[in-house]
Amino acid sequence: MNSKIVTVNALLILLGKQYKNKKTGIITGCFDVLHTGHIDLFQFAKKYVDVLIVGIDTDAAIKKIKGGLRPINTQKERARMLAAIVYVDNVLLLSNKHAFSSQAANNYYDDLILKLKPNHLITARSSDSYWNAKKERMEKAGGTLLIYNGKQIISTSSLAAKIIAIE
Repeated sequence: MNSKIVTVNALLILLGKQYKNKKTGIITGCFDVLHTGHIDLFQFAKKYVDVLIVGIDTDAAIKKIKGGLRPINTQKERARMLAAIVYVDNVLLLSNKHAFSSQAANNYYDDLILKLKPNHLITARSSDSYWNAKKERMEKAGGTLLIYNGKQIISTSSLAAKIIAIE
């Protein structure tokens, strides 16, 4: 496995040692089919943090949220692609394996952020309907939410629809 790809426990060790006095930021999501919108988001985030961590959801969680045809790429494949991006310092393999309710998902992410204590949680308002909950989560953890307001983030779902239309 690529050394940039980590579990929560491995990341906690890095945060306590190698990243101790560095500004950290985390972005979480699917990142199923990488596109320029993702790169723009990572580039934006890297302006504010020394260490950018991208947390990627499990295949089961994505299937629950986005439907049976997703993810297109497995968590391992998505992790390998993200690890190759220069702006990304670590790819965090999230372990949200259960088919969770909204409340269980909120609890999972609350616990994760309280455990990791990043300086910033980064999101794009245009593609994240949970940004308000993320803001509250970061306030509880003593950090801030950075919101990317740049050009419209391309959605993987819209890309998939284009691909289907081509066939």
